[in-house]
Amino acid sequence: MGKLCPILFCFAFLIGCSEEEPRPEDALGTGRLFIRSLLDGEFKEADRLLYQDSFNQVALKEFESVYRKRISSKEKTASKKAAILIHQVENVNDSVAIIYYSSSLQQQKKPLRIIRKNGIWQVDFYYAFSGNL
Repeated sequence: MGKLCPILFCFAFLIGCSEEEPRPEDALGTGRLFIRSLLDGEFKEADRLLYQDSFNQVALKEFESVYRKRISSKEKTASKKAAILIHQVENVNDSVAIIYYSSSLQQQKKPLRIIRKNGIWQVDFYYAFSGNL
């Protein structure tokens, strides 16, 4: 019994850690969490918020590849400390919003398109690269 207790504790801990955080219920919350995930290098979380089509998956994988291969550990630390600056939220209609943002690290404004599919707000990341907002 003495050796079984630590094993059960570890098992319970792992199960508790695997529970996903609830999704944000609006476009702005989804966009903020996605941007924070990118800044923190948390690509599993970013993927969870992504609209799952091949264009978005490829765009996120390319972004992740650049992050992992070309960004220094000093830059990654600075990115994790960066603040998100929301400049404008454009509600195109009831299922599309565009968030214009930058970070305290990179001052350039960037667009991020958030779409609602099946009642869930999801990031349409590909459109930030295609220019078809």
